[in-house]
Order: sequence, then C-alpha cells, then structure tokens
Amino acid sequence: MKTPLLAGTTLLALFAAACNKPAEQPATETNITEPAKPAPPPPPPKPAPVAEVPKPEVPKAPPPPEVPADQQVLDDADATGMTARVDRNTDTPANSADGQ
Repeated sequence: MKTPLLAGTTLLALFAAACNKPAEQPATETNITEPAKPAPPPPPPKPAPVAEVPKPEVPKAPPPPEVPADQQVLDDADATGMTARVDRNTDTPANSADGQ
C-alpha cells in the first residue's frame, strides 16, 4: 500500500507545483533590429560671390505739359459730338447734314 500512497502523493505534489507556476508569458522582445539611419547628405557648396553690376542711369522723362482744367472736358465733349457750332448770323447751322 505504500506504493499507491507514494504515487498519489507524488502526483499531488506535481499538480500543486504546476498550479503555483506562473503561466509562460509570450516573449516581448523581438529579434528585429532597426536599420541604421542614413548619413545626412553633405551641405551644398556655397556659391561664389558675384560682383555687383552697376545699374545704368535712366534719364528722367520731362514733365508733361501743363493742361488747363477745362481742356479735358472740352476734348471729351468734342470727341463725342456734344459741341455743335452754330453760326448765329445765319438761319441754318454750320454743321447741317444736308450740305447747304
């Protein structure tokens, strides 16, 4: 009888040991290595200094001629036909359409 008792006790001890053992956790580490960062490109070469080119002097235009204040109004009226010239000494207008 000692054998079954010994076997039972052994199994009980194995079960107890299995219950106290923490469950195996999956590995959190990976075997992936990060690629090395590429080296930054070299800075572009600095341009050579450029000599300043003198700007040619531009002659100033003469000021526009003085125009009387009413001249623009008279020019616009004449261009649109708003100024009819009438000879007050005759009975017919000077700009008559019939040509007399």
